[in-house]
Amino acid sequence: MRKMFLILLLFTIFLFSCKQKDFTERKQLLKTDKENLFYDIYQTGLDNYTITFYNSDKGDIAKLFEYYINDAVYSALRLKTKVIGDTIKVTTNMSWDNEIHKLPSGKILKFEGLK
Repeated sequence: MRKMFLILLLFTIFLFSCKQKDFTERKQLLKTDKENLFYDIYQTGLDNYTITFYNSDKGDIAKLFEYYINDAVYSALRLKTKVIGDTIKVTTNMSWDNEIHKLPSGKILKFEGLK
């Protein structure tokens, strides 16, 4: 009886200690006939967020990259999208790493932070 109670107690503590991501918002960066670029923001803690960028092509969704941010970055985040030929350029007002991805449509996605 005592072992069963202990196992049940440990299991309950484990379930409550698991972090759950709370979906905050989804924003679209670019939508064309062939591409749909968007990002999701999840709140992962009191002052922590995860921002994940995706590309949707003909119903298939591919995760491109993600960043972990705090509340100050979340509230100040600004993204701008510009299409130049076969390149989609996304710039931000944050000093994040630059990312380059080739999308299934053949276009290049350049994600640039402040330098």
